Amino acid sequence: MDIKQFVLSYYKNATQNFYIEKLSHPTEAQKPHKHPYYQVYFMLKGIIKHYVKNENATLIAGDVFIVPPSIPHYIRVCDKNSEFYTLSFMPEFIATSEKDNKLILDFLYYLNSATKDNILPKFSIPHADQVFCQSVLYRISNEFNGNNTGKEELIKAYVNTLLSLFARYYFQQKQTDISFELNRTSILHCLEYIKNHLDENVTLIDMAKKSAMSKSNFCKVFRSVSGKSFNNFMNEYRIEKAKELIILNEKLTTVCRICGYNDFSTFYRNFKKYTGISPTEFKKNTK
Repeated sequence: MDIKQFVLSYYKNATQNFYIEKLSHPTEAQKPHKHPYYQVYFMLKGIIKHYVKNENATLIAGDVFIVPPSIPHYIRVCDKNSEFYTLSFMPEFIATSEKDNKLILDFLYYLNSATKDNILPKFSIPHADQVFCQSVLYRISNEFNGNNTGKEELIKAYVNTLLSLFARYYFQQKQTDISFELNRTSILHCLEYIKNHLDENVTLIDMAKKSAMSKSNFCKVFRSVSGKSFNNFMNEYRIEKAKELIILNEKLTTVCRICGYNDFSTFYRNFKKYTGISPTEFKKNTK
């Protein structure tokens, strides 16, 4: 894949280390490219898709992406009415503006560290702060295109405000992703536990406790990982196991016990619900 190398001077009115513009359909950005500066997109309206490394995400109003230097990426504009701010700055722009802002420094360090393989292709700004961000970007754009006293100092102050806010929500979303991945691992352990303890009375409450999750969070993550609710998964898995055992010519009472049913009537009812026939009929059909 041919990856184009952009420099900040590509933009006709860029300063030595900064540029901002409101765009709707950037042609060159829709081809794989990289650059020696940080780049931020803030969506105002419409839809675009952002591709970075092996990840991609769909961005709508209030969504943001920030890409550090030398990371190949590109966008696809999906809506002719799309509009967004693009803000680009060289590393030295931040180095000379707010050396004591630990949040920003940690943020940029994170983006440039070994974890950059996991750069988020987007993160979202809560609605309450979207209007504020738009206002700050508008002020930055006005200062950039004007020639008022203190222009550079004000731009740096505004950019630092934005980056501080972006860092907060980026880390919050990243932490959510990390937490979900940890929870996902717990669910996989639960699925294995269920398979190995099918003859026991495995309940939703028990599994949530084993996973150190609340009942509601467990249900949410379980459905995301397995594609089914906990109860549906349990019932379907038990019936599939029951069918296997019946085919192996196990007695129905034994099958009922091995599959974790406390009484035969519940086993009979569930088997018919999920297969359309009774276990007795199924047993006859396997002969």
